[in-house]
Amino acid sequence: MTNQDVPIFDTIDGKVLHYGRSIRGADPGTFRQVLGDWAKDKKYVYHGSLRTKIDTETFEPLNSIFARDANHAFLIATKLRDTDASEFRVLDCGQHPTNLGPGSGFLDGGYATDGNVVWCCCRDGLFQLKAADSATLVSLGNEFAFDKRNAYYGRTIIKGANRKTWRHWRGKLSIDDKNVFWCQKKVQGIDRYSVGLMQVRDSFADRNSVFLQDRKVEIEEYLEMLKFEEERCQWEREWLQDGRLFERMRAEWRDSY
Repeated sequence: MTNQDVPIFDTIDGKVLHYGRSIRGADPGTFRQVLGDWAKDKKYVYHGSLRTKIDTETFEPLNSIFARDANHAFLIATKLRDTDASEFRVLDCGQHPTNLGPGSGFLDGGYATDGNVVWCCCRDGLFQLKAADSATLVSLGNEFAFDKRNAYYGRTIIKGANRKTWRHWRGKLSIDDKNVFWCQKKVQGIDRYSVGLMQVRDSFADRNSVFLQDRKVEIEEYLEMLKFEEERCQWEREWLQDGRLFERMRAEWRDSY
């Protein structure tokens, strides 16, 4: 166990730091954090340790990854083409809820629009969703979204999903009245009316089989994965039972000051 209580930005010995690493060229006298990893000094706007070309006077952070100034909208340091900055708005926080730690998961599925163009920032990069309806698009904040016509995983339409009955289920699983989907893929060979979630991530069963992600698995394979999950929790159970967890944490915090 390591104490992760490290400030996003800090100034030590005349140097501006981002999670303990020096930001080259940052002015410690005027540097200030604005929102999350967004910061600015008298000359530049920064996202973490990355210096951008965003105008400092009109800079407006919108969430963890999108921002705008008087003339342009940005994904971090990337200028968004064909976008009206004055109408540009974000549709979620820009981060997947399970990936909010330092330096992780900031490209997990953020949606934004100016009322005409819909943008999706996902694991594959930054994309315009040409099929999306900007007036009705709703981001669920977990890499999934929907509009009046389609359901989406990241930048991809979930083909075959019944928009009227589709909903997010758990993790990367979603469901409609007849199907189960993993990411954008329809899971084949299921009995939809008997499905239920299992303990291993992105797993479920129907009355005949067990499924992991988009494939059917043998019972023995699933039991091995379940054993692995149980073993991952074993140290925490033992340390709580014998008091080692709190002894270790007290020692760690005492040594931190």
